[in-house]
Amino acid sequence: MNAVILKPRVGYCDIGDRLVFLDVDRDRYLMIAPELEMAVRELVAGRVVDAKGLEALAATGLFISSHAAAGSSHPFSGIRPTRALCDRAEGTSDKLAFGAHYVAAFLCLAFFHLVARYCPLRMRIFLTTSLARSGEKALLLSKIPVLLAAFHSATLLFPRKDRCLPDALALHAYLALCKLRTTLVFGVQLEPFQAHCWVQHEDVVLGQDIETVRAFLPVLALP
Repeated sequence: MNAVILKPRVGYCDIGDRLVFLDVDRDRYLMIAPELEMAVRELVAGRVVDAKGLEALAATGLFISSHAAAGSSHPFSGIRPTRALCDRAEGTSDKLAFGAHYVAAFLCLAFFHLVARYCPLRMRIFLTTSLARSGEKALLLSKIPVLLAAFHSATLLFPRKDRCLPDALALHAYLALCKLRTTLVFGVQLEPFQAHCWVQHEDVVLGQDIETVRAFLPVLALP
């Protein structure tokens, strides 16, 4: 075994001197032993890790053997958010356009709240990211408030408990249908441990307050 790299759909972040991983395929957040964390840090720094250490990392199920150079594994490298758009009132003067957006938002929310919740996380992410591939980056931010206003109105029809993941998946898919490509970001915080999920366009958080998102360190971002 020459080197290891992160498996697809696995991300991690360095928080509180610990490494926290998200394994989408196993639908769980987890930590590894401190000695294995040291091996990961050695890889990231481009230093050599002995065969025993590489085998131990592969045994966690988070890494796979690879001929890639040491240091291929890396933590979250996306853009950290600096502002937010969570418009809930403006952009509703065009009632016909608002109504069409509302229907699209409702259908996306219904799917991810009522149907996709019975699917494993990997499948739910596959469904929303498949739609997201049709999104375009050309939509101006000035066009987004009406989309978010319609989405927020539609969310009021769905339970508010444990809503961050289905709402984020639905918003990611909905905005793709509206021709805006976004990023789905998962974040964590420690003491106590909490996980969160949000939708981001470049450095802008969509549909949530920036203060809420800033409390979490990104662990994985998916287009």
